[in-house]
This record gives sequence, structure tokens and C-alpha cells, in this order.
Amino acid sequence: MEDINKLPKWARVKFHILEMVNQGLWKDLAAYRGEDSSPLSVRKMLDWIPIPEGTVRFRLPDGSIDIRLEGNTLEVFGSDGLAFYPMASNHGLLRSTR
Repeated sequence: MEDINKLPKWARVKFHILEMVNQGLWKDLAAYRGEDSSPLSVRKMLDWIPIPEGTVRFRLPDGSIDIRLEGNTLEVFGSDGLAFYPMASNHGLLRSTR
């Protein structure tokens, strides 16, 4: 990291504020992180991070899609309608429709 002491005072203050916010966000993420045995995880760069069980909401321009794991079944709910477009035997697109 470059020496921030060479920056103007306003920039150093802003840098320290952003550092504190960043540290707080990582702390919040660590507190939110699920157990390693959680069946739900999100991908951050190359790592999969487990998250607590619950419903995941994706906000889209045309509405939202909620996905919940119930036992060995994925339940999918759309704010309006849903359309599934198969692309291959193991790949497809899920879109919110109005």
C-alpha cells in the first residue's frame, strides 16, 4: 500500500473512514456467515462462503425471485410470473415475467 500520509488531509480522513466501513462490513459478514455444514453458500471470487439457511431474494428489473431450500427440494417463488428456459440438460435460465 502506498503511504497515505502524502495525501491531503481530507483524502486521508476519507481513506480512514472507508477503511473503518470496510472492516465493519467484513465483521458483519463474518457474524452472518453460516456453519460450514450449511447447505447454502455464495461465491466470492474463488471461494464458496456458507450462509445461514433461509430464503435468498434476487431483485430483478421486472420483479424478484425468492429461492428457499426445503429439505432436498428448491422452492422458487416469483413476485409475478416465472419462466424457465432449458439450455442444456444441466443448465437453464429462470426469468421473472409480468
